[in-house]
Amino acid sequence: DNCWWATDEPWLCGVENGLMQLEVDGKWGYVQAETDKIIIAPVFDYAGPFCAGYAHVAYNLHSENARELLINDTFSLALWFRADCRKPGGQHGFINKEGKFVIPCEYDDASDLNNDGRFIVVRDGKCGVVDQDNHTIVDFRWNRALYYGNDVWAGYVAASCDGEGGEWRWALLGKDGEQYYEGLTERPDLYYFPERSGKG
Repeated sequence: DNCWWATDEPWLCGVENGLMQLEVDGKWGYVQAETDKIIIAPVFDYAGPFCAGYAHVAYNLHSENARELLINDTFSLALWFRADCRKPGGQHGFINKEGKFVIPCEYDDASDLNNDGRFIVVRDGKCGVVDQDNHTIVDFRWNRALYYGNDVWAGYVAASCDGEGGEWRWALLGKDGEQYYEGLTERPDLYYFPERSGKG
């Protein structure tokens, strides 16, 4: 009687391995959609959709915001992850389909999507990227971070701003953190990608 299915989530990444989010008495886990069997116990305050084998989970979210974040915030996080898009609170990490932690819940926030086991996470109000071993790939100095992926180029657009009313500066980074451009005054788009612009 106290269960809630996240039926509006699967469009984002599909239902990987048949696993869907399930709420039981305010806690979130994962259920096998075809059998209704709970695969990962509902112990989290947030459970994102599985994407490329991993799911974003969190503990200790503000209870008044937990449902709102799960339903409404995923799309904006997927497209353009901002360090300040959620209210403070909670410890965020990632699990695999067996329910084991790949990234411990030690970050202030995280994007639901990942790129080949690389995760956009937030620490002390700044975005960075870590790999499956929780090693830093992109330093934690960005106010925003966005992942682009296609058959030509894959990497991150990152942005920083020096305080209230400051000017935004943009950078284009490779998927392993290598830097192609920094200090751009406008947000980069596909035409800035190195293979298309001759790295010039």
